[in-house]
Amino acid sequence: HEFVVNRIIPSGFFKTSLPIAVIAGGAGFIGSYLCRSLLSKNIKVVCMDNLQTGSGENAQDLLENKNFFLLESDINKSLPKNITKVDYVIHLAGAEAHLNSEDVSIEVLEANSIGCKNLLSLAQGNQARFLLASANGSEGYFGKTRQEEVNFSHKEAKRFAEALVSEYFQKKGVDARIMRLGDVYGPGMPLSSGNILADLIKQFLYNKPIVVPNNNQVNLYPVFVQDVVEGIEKSLFASGTRGAVISLAGAKISVF
Repeated sequence: HEFVVNRIIPSGFFKTSLPIAVIAGGAGFIGSYLCRSLLSKNIKVVCMDNLQTGSGENAQDLLENKNFFLLESDINKSLPKNITKVDYVIHLAGAEAHLNSEDVSIEVLEANSIGCKNLLSLAQGNQARFLLASANGSEGYFGKTRQEEVNFSHKEAKRFAEALVSEYFQKKGVDARIMRLGDVYGPGMPLSSGNILADLIKQFLYNKPIVVPNNNQVNLYPVFVQDVVEGIEKSLFASGTRGAVISLAGAKISVF
C-alpha cells in the first residue's frame, strides 16, 4: 500500500459548500463504485478503510480527484477529530467480508459494534444521514463447518449493528436507514473469495467444470453492483427513507 500514506485529513477539505460523504469500507468492491458515483454527482468523499478486506488499488484512480480523500483508518478506534462537516455517513465496513466469505470474524464483529457506534456518533454530531449496509437473511449461530460458523458470525454482527442503528434512530434522532444486500456481483468483484457466486463465475470465465454445492437448499439472491449503488443513493437522497429497512436483493434462485 505504498501509495496510501494518508492518516490525517487536511482541515481545508471540509471548507466547502459541496456536500460531503464519509464512506467506511470505501476501498472495497461496492465502496469504490459508490465513491465514483458520488464524486460524479459533485459530492466530496472521504473514503475510510483499514485496507484489510478492501484494496487501495480499487480507489487508486480517484486519488488525483481534489474532491476525494483516501484515509487509511480503523473505524474501531477513535475517528479523526477534524471532521467538521459531514452530510452522509455510509457504513460498508464488514459488509464485503461477509459477501466474500472471508474469515475475519473478530474484525467484522468489531466493525459492526464499536465501529458502527463511532460512525453513528459522527452522524449524530453532524446531523448527517446514515446508512448501514447489512446482510440479507439470517440463520442460526453455529455451523457444522468453520465456513458456516464464519457466515453465522457475520450475520450476527449485522443483526447487532441493525439493532444499534435502530436505537440511535429512535432514541437519539439519527436520520438512519438500513439496507440489506443480496449476493452482489459485477466487474471488479473478488473471484478468489470462496463465495459461491464468485466461484461459479470464476469457473465459467476460466472454462472450468461448473461445480455446485451438493445441497439443493443453497439459494442465491443476485444483485448487480451498479443497482446496489443506485439503491444506496436513492435511499440517502430521497425523502421518506428515515428509519426504513430496505431489502436490495435479487429474486431467490437455487444454485442449481
